[in-house]
Amino acid sequence: MKTTYILPASIIVVALVVATLVAVASPSLVFAKKHSSEYKAGYRAGVLQADSDVSANKSVDANNVTCPPDSTAFFCSGYKKGYSDEAVDQLD
Repeated sequence: MKTTYILPASIIVVALVVATLVAVASPSLVFAKKHSSEYKAGYRAGVLQADSDVSANKSVDANNVTCPPDSTAFFCSGYKKGYSDEAVDQLD
């Protein structure tokens, strides 16, 4: 009587799925890591600008932040978040 093994085939399928997920996720992780320094620099710049604007009694709108000219998308995203966070903290 011949015995059929299903387990090895399912293990191969699982291994292929995991390998595919790793291959798809890896470029995204490298991309995110590469640009995280831009985001962080933007965040810090946004915090400093919001602090300066609040201290100088300038009009501050945490929901409508304009990025500095020539900002990259990652810097701008961090800048907006940092400015908004700091403005809310300062005004509360």
